[in-house]
Amino acid sequence: MKIGFLTNNTRMDNGWGRASQGLILALKDAGTDVCILVEEGGGLIGERVALARSQAHPFFLFASVLRVLPRLAQCDEIHAFDGYPYAIIGMLAAFLLRKKLIITLHGTYALDPFYNRSYIKRLYCLALKRADHIVTVSSYTRKTVEAAAGFAFLHSSVIPNGTGGFWLTSGNASHPAVRKPYILSVGMVKPQKGYAVSI
Repeated sequence: MKIGFLTNNTRMDNGWGRASQGLILALKDAGTDVCILVEEGGGLIGERVALARSQAHPFFLFASVLRVLPRLAQCDEIHAFDGYPYAIIGMLAAFLLRKKLIITLHGTYALDPFYNRSYIKRLYCLALKRADHIVTVSSYTRKTVEAAAGFAFLHSSVIPNGTGGFWLTSGNASHPAVRKPYILSVGMVKPQKGYAVSI
């Protein structure tokens, strides 16, 4: 099986890129063949910068579809990593190529298209309806996007973001063990992150 990925980036300095890279590398380790099409290069072996940087005008949106079609034609399914513009590009490519479409909605960025131009909102809702499967990183994300779209997802899964164990094996054991309970969280301070609930 070969999966074609559409994502913004695969860099390790941001959550979106880190999650994209983690998923892609895990699938590659499991023997899945991948095609990685990005908007911004992240240095992952085999990725191609093939998505237009500006998606604000329909011309750039459809230009991206035309640019990815030859590469996605070799894939068995298309995986769009987040809503706008990747779910829309993925939906149009999947329709033209008769491929399956999976969309991963990664947090509140998945709500952005609902506050965009009306044609973006309509295309986005169409992509969500046509997707063969939708993965959300939290129940909160699924519920809020479903509410904004005005319909429930027929085929969906909630798969929270995970992490590798690389950070558990620190090479620096000279620090004394923490003696007080603590909470460690990394991310932007936003209401939906639940920091207030944790504290």
